[in-house]
Amino acid sequence: MHCRILIYLPPFFGRHSLVQEQRTIPQPGPGEVLLRVASVGICGSDVHYWWRGRTARFVVEAPLVLGHESSATVVACGPYVHSLKPGDRVAIEPGVPCRRCDHCRSGRYNVCPHVRFCATPPVDGTLTRYYVHPADFCFKLPDSVSDEEGAMLEPLAVAVYSCKACRGGAGHAGTGAWGRTHRAGGCPHGQGYGRRSYLCDGYQ
Repeated sequence: MHCRILIYLPPFFGRHSLVQEQRTIPQPGPGEVLLRVASVGICGSDVHYWWRGRTARFVVEAPLVLGHESSATVVACGPYVHSLKPGDRVAIEPGVPCRRCDHCRSGRYNVCPHVRFCATPPVDGTLTRYYVHPADFCFKLPDSVSDEEGAMLEPLAVAVYSCKACRGGAGHAGTGAWGRTHRAGGCPHGQGYGRRSYLCDGYQ
């Protein structure tokens, strides 16, 4: 069976090129789940890749599937997956660390130097019908949270982390260039930490 995906082509294929392609549906390996993607947010990094072919030091040199702010439904589980079952709705944590370095072992896996992050070259992202991801980086969504809200959990986590990081000093905290984070709850969290939060969309 095949599924449809949306691929960004690097500038040498033609500037701002997006194409649809059919690919074979991937199969989950040990500790992985096959997901049917429900909702994907468009991050500033996705816009940078599409518009400029790069984000910071990450350069697109081959066709790349964009998207990393995502929710999905579990379709199938690979061996040794016990925390999820088909039908579970989940939010996807897009950064998968090595689990072995000092950062990972100390619980700071978010700064793992070997992290593989969705839609960061050369790792494909989630703008696809089906996606395989480690089960322990998929988090169940309650019925009270919609698929769209589930996709916003990743940018919300970034906003909350940013507010916590600047908690110790006076002044203002900007929560990034994601205006939608306000709707996801970034502004209330910033205010809760005694900050004035500014949210803007640099592409408007």
